[in-house]
Amino acid sequence: MVAVIVTVALGLAVLSLFGLAVLTMVAAEVRAALFPALPLFGVAYLVVVLHLTGLFLPVRLGAFIAAAGALVLLAVFIWRKRSVRLVPRASALAWLVTVAVGSVGAMLAVVPSLIARSPLAIEPTVKNDAAYYVGVSKWLLSNPITHLPNIGTAPGPDTVSPAFGPALESLRLGLRVGQELTQAALSALTGLDPIAAFSPWLGLWVLLIPGGAWVLGTAFGLRVWGRLVLGAVLVTSFSLINQVLNQNADSLLGIALVGLVVALVASSVRSRSQTVFRAPVWLAALLLASLVGTYTEYIPFAGATLAFVVLVGPLGELKSALVKGVQIVGLSLVLGPFIWFRAVQNTLLVGSIAAGGAGSPSSFFDSVGHLLGPLQGLLFPAAGSVVVGLPSRLILMFTIICVGVGVVAALISRVSRAYALGAMFSAAVVVYIATRGADYVTGRASDIVMPLILTAAVLGWFALARWAHVPGRSTLRGLTIVAVAVMVIATTGLGVRVSLLNTVNESGDDRVVTADYLQAASWVQKLSNDAGVTVATGDLFQQLWLSEALSDHSRVGYVNLRGDLGYRANLSLLSYWNTAATRYVLVGRGAFAAYDADAVVDQNRQFTLLDMTKNATVAVPVVTAASSPSWLYLTDETGAITSVSAGSIQILSERHDLSGISLNIRGLSAGDAVTLSQGGTSLEAQNAVNGRASLRLDAVALSQSLAEVSVAPSVEPGGFTLESLTAR
Repeated sequence: MVAVIVTVALGLAVLSLFGLAVLTMVAAEVRAALFPALPLFGVAYLVVVLHLTGLFLPVRLGAFIAAAGALVLLAVFIWRKRSVRLVPRASALAWLVTVAVGSVGAMLAVVPSLIARSPLAIEPTVKNDAAYYVGVSKWLLSNPITHLPNIGTAPGPDTVSPAFGPALESLRLGLRVGQELTQAALSALTGLDPIAAFSPWLGLWVLLIPGGAWVLGTAFGLRVWGRLVLGAVLVTSFSLINQVLNQNADSLLGIALVGLVVALVASSVRSRSQTVFRAPVWLAALLLASLVGTYTEYIPFAGATLAFVVLVGPLGELKSALVKGVQIVGLSLVLGPFIWFRAVQNTLLVGSIAAGGAGSPSSFFDSVGHLLGPLQGLLFPAAGSVVVGLPSRLILMFTIICVGVGVVAALISRVSRAYALGAMFSAAVVVYIATRGADYVTGRASDIVMPLILTAAVLGWFALARWAHVPGRSTLRGLTIVAVAVMVIATTGLGVRVSLLNTVNESGDDRVVTADYLQAASWVQKLSNDAGVTVATGDLFQQLWLSEALSDHSRVGYVNLRGDLGYRANLSLLSYWNTAATRYVLVGRGAFAAYDADAVVDQNRQFTLLDMTKNATVAVPVVTAASSPSWLYLTDETGAITSVSAGSIQILSERHDLSGISLNIRGLSAGDAVTLSQGGTSLEAQNAVNGRASLRLDAVALSQSLAEVSVAPSVEPGGFTLESLTAR
């Protein structure tokens, strides 16, 4: 627990120092108003600077160039002012308060890590986004953005580890990398490995949200309590917690930035009579560029909100607002030309996916339900839900009513009308995407639009509270306060329940990157450079994170390496090896070994490193066609792996023959017969007894210490579970 908290605090401190450097360049009264969002200015600075240095340099160098620039700005400010005091005490206190509010959401975000008692990366749900982002961050740490990984289909003299498949995909397709650059910079400056810091810094992105919410509330006239409520609602909302559990790091940092971007643009384009502070155009442009570089998919939604903020207002100020808006966009292009270039690629790609659809089109009513994200199934049972029960359904219905009333009030209020129009337009876009049948894009769009809707609702409720705060309306004022309080409690409760129902079991390691992975990598590190090593595991989670731990070892092969889900930048990639036996094999879940005790080089709870020259045999399930994968991606709690049809198995052994070795399977149908074959020739057939069978490998022919066999039950569709390899 201490390691997790220290990592979050360290990241916050580094980003705050960068933010201080940025805010030295604005007027004192503006700096005081913006200070609660201090670390977000640090994020913006890093995203923009590292996109520029990343054209030629890796983040390992670019981060220190950015740090040197920040130190110069701070030194110049202190020299000119002859003081280290940047803001009034009240602004510093406001920053501490936003950190305290953000800590509530951050604590929810790191609950899985706390339960697992590990700061290492963790995937509480079946999503594998953490592995994707870590792969990109590790590549950018040592390489420019313009340098693409050469992975190939097998280890070679000029190839790099398949762990960098996500980097290849992101850089080749022009996907946003601002969050990954920021994580890589924090790793470079703190010395923390991305694997060890990803999950804590996911909590850090959540912690930053109330700071942006505070400045947004200031720009739109919320009092202190309103700003705190806005921050609390955002960091505990079910939508945000769902993104945390799914490891959506890019969108979480984008959510932290978007409120600040809207606040700065609004304060820049409005007249002094309409705003509490006046942000300089260049600062709004800097934040806009950082948002685009961090989560490009926000462009249509944040763009719509910003457009309404610029266009909706006093008619006499429209021309001035338009000019300022154009200046902000133009200067943003100047500050981040590479960001915007990549953004065009990213937007065209996502737009084509959304337009094409990827599933059955939804009705209008069902499409609106997509905005509920993980709680959709509470009101639409066919959609399924992570939360069940009548009390939760009633709480959700009440929350929806409160949000709806708040949004209507925001539309009526002159102060918040522009923001609310943007939020409603964004919601309409999500509904339209859902009607097209683009399921994945719809889910992601609803996740990033929900904070806009919740913000509009909070702005509306406090506008209603201001209207009720006059003599003769005390009853209405009391009802408003009660409704806001209940809405906050309800959204927080649902968010907490989503978090607790989706966290990992502390006694299970199936979705936790434990120290076993790093230890296994150290075993490989200790072997001589010319010692061949092959990884044998059928479990996708282990494949992802073991390759991350071994990312510095490009010559390691993987008998089974599933790329058909998109984590290797090659959907047809099913293995990554030269189909040649090596002296050492690292065995994990979903692969099975029979060996003498002296064959074990090293061993821990999850992995065994075997010396194959000392009477060891390994069996690894393999998929032979990406279009029809026979084996499941994950193993069960015992390490067994299931095939949905006839399954192929790769055998590795330096023995003269496989006499006395047997494959043990279960999960067969009553009366089922199962056949072992090699090269189309049947070698062994067994009838299932109590759903189990043991297939002897005596007749299997080894060629250069390798053999591929097939196991096929007679009953269609032919599924079974491979559970062990034994020697008689």
